[in-house]
Amino acid sequence: MSSPSPEPSETKGKKKGKKKRKARTQHEDDEKDHKKPKYSPTMWASSSSESEYEGLYLENQLYVSGLPRDSQEKDVFDFFDGAPTKLEFVDVFTEKNEFVDCRAGVFFDSSSATKQGLKLSGKEMQGNSIYVARRRNNREIVCVSGFNKLVPVNVIAKELRRKFHQRGKILNIFLPEDSTGSSLGFGYIFIDVKNDYEDLIRHINITGVQVHIRRATPKLCYRAEMEGKQQPVLEKGSDQEKKIALKKKLLPIPANLHNSGGHQKRFSWRKDNPDLIPETPEQEASECWAIGLHKGHSASCKQAGLDVPVPTTAEIVAGVDAAYQVSGDGISSLKHAATFMKKYCKEIIVSRRPRGDDVDLFEDFERFLVDTSSKIPVMVTVECIPGFQAFNGHGIYRPSDIDCYLRTFEKFPVHCLFLTGNDIDEDEIEFWQLQETWGKKYGDDEGYIKMERHKCLIKSVVVFEH
Repeated sequence: MSSPSPEPSETKGKKKGKKKRKARTQHEDDEKDHKKPKYSPTMWASSSSESEYEGLYLENQLYVSGLPRDSQEKDVFDFFDGAPTKLEFVDVFTEKNEFVDCRAGVFFDSSSATKQGLKLSGKEMQGNSIYVARRRNNREIVCVSGFNKLVPVNVIAKELRRKFHQRGKILNIFLPEDSTGSSLGFGYIFIDVKNDYEDLIRHINITGVQVHIRRATPKLCYRAEMEGKQQPVLEKGSDQEKKIALKKKLLPIPANLHNSGGHQKRFSWRKDNPDLIPETPEQEASECWAIGLHKGHSASCKQAGLDVPVPTTAEIVAGVDAAYQVSGDGISSLKHAATFMKKYCKEIIVSRRPRGDDVDLFEDFERFLVDTSSKIPVMVTVECIPGFQAFNGHGIYRPSDIDCYLRTFEKFPVHCLFLTGNDIDEDEIEFWQLQETWGKKYGDDEGYIKMERHKCLIKSVVVFEH
């Protein structure tokens, strides 16, 4: 997940009135960990919602961005129907003193008023769609990965505590284990940060091995483990208990499955029917979802011989309610685009990867993907796990065991691609062939990449029905 949007901090407040506010200015480069990353082939846009861990946020405080530059306090109070008790403004500039954004910290006197305020995200003010989110405190949950799995978990925990205590107050350490009680190679630290974020994620050695540290986006089902609290009591055998247990099962990493499916279909739409594949686009911001919808819809119309309008990527972005895009990180669900796309098709069918650890079930999904994409090239979504974010498009992307396991514990940004074929290389590694959204210069094959099969990398597939 891309980093949360910058938050306003210290500003000069004033009483409500018609006088122009006195705004404290701030430079983007002053914000450190809170600034938005620039898009690049190693940092994809997120379509995940922000973390809902209560311990990471200031009580009864929100922040808003995207405000009109000449916004007055009265405008913001009116936006929230008079509910705030206090406002703090900040104007954000680049190092060259170019205006970037107008933001404000918003204070409330109750949790109910705060929750109501959150619901206003996407509402317009003077023609601007306003983004509303919770204000973070100094606490972080970071993932530390790359441990020596042969070292006992209690030794790793002791070493982590010793190395991190100078970086802040450690609130909890959670080290996931496999069925034998051994480390999975990564863990999570819930910490009240003493200095700045850059110091927190500075790499260190743990038991003689250099580890990697990054901000984590843990799933809510692991809240008790992450925060070191007692597990919630659920009715034994209830649907809720079964659902959470299923979510916590490690995604399988089956061995020796390459080519185990026998003579599965090998195909390449690039070779067999390249006319079905639109031109390789070049993503400019967070519109990979719109690129995928355009490609999928275009291919389905051509395959069906339909002479109907096909919305462009720009038309899809403009046609989907701005409220769903206000975060600047894409849309959080394809259902937000469904209303607009149904003007051009009968239905959008999304098939999702199964949960649990049943290898046979996941292989059934693999066969379903082969069967579906061999009939027509389709839009798919994948999670931007750390290894994929670092992938440069050369060779075959093959996730590490740690990358595979991390998806059970964290909610990662989702990226949209166009599935155009599958094949097997000289080392008998089966792979998917996909068209990226970064233009023809990306990678080593004119904007196409290869991803290893049988690793549960594809999260969902999207098919258009006419």
